[in-house]
Amino acid sequence: MHQKLTNIDPYAAALIRHKVRRLLGHQGLSFHDGEDLEQELALHAHIVQPKYDPARGTATTFYDRVLSRKLTCLVRSHTAQKRDRRHDVPLEFEPARPNGDAALDIKLDLRDCIQSFPPSLQQLAHRFMDGEGELQAARSLRWTRAAVRHRRSLLAQRLTNVGLAPAGRGGDR
Repeated sequence: MHQKLTNIDPYAAALIRHKVRRLLGHQGLSFHDGEDLEQELALHAHIVQPKYDPARGTATTFYDRVLSRKLTCLVRSHTAQKRDRRHDVPLEFEPARPNGDAALDIKLDLRDCIQSFPPSLQQLAHRFMDGEGELQAARSLRWTRAAVRHRRSLLAQRLTNVGLAPAGRGGDR
C-alpha cells in the first residue's frame, strides 16, 4: 500500500485507499492483501474511466458506485465457500513443529488439546499417555474404577469432537 496510484482520477485513488484501509482486518483480509486490492481496484478504475458519462452523473458518484461494486465482487470471490480464507493462519504465525515424525506431531497436538480440558480430565489423560491402564490410573488418582471409566468416556468424547479420536482401549482391561 505504499505505491502511488497514477493514471487514474485523484478522487478515485483516494477512494481506493480509503475503502481498502477500511476493509483490511475484516472478511479474512490481512494487511498483505491491501496492496493487491489497491492494484485490482486501480486497474478497474482505469479500465472503466472511458465509460464515464458526465451527462449521467458526477465523477465522484460514478467512481463510488463502480469501485464499491468491484470491491464487493472481490470480497465475494475471496470468501467463497471453497476458498474461504477468514480462518487461515499465515505461515509466519504457525507454531514450529518437528518435521517428519508423525507420532510426535500427534502427541504434541494431543498435549495442546488436553490443556483446554478440566483438571480431572487432564490428570487422567496424562496418566493414559504415560502408559498407565485403567486400574493403575484409578489407584494413583485414588478414584474408583467407575469414576475412571466415566471420565475416560468424557475424555474420548472431547477428543472425538476436536478430531483426535482415540484409537481404542488398548491394554487397560
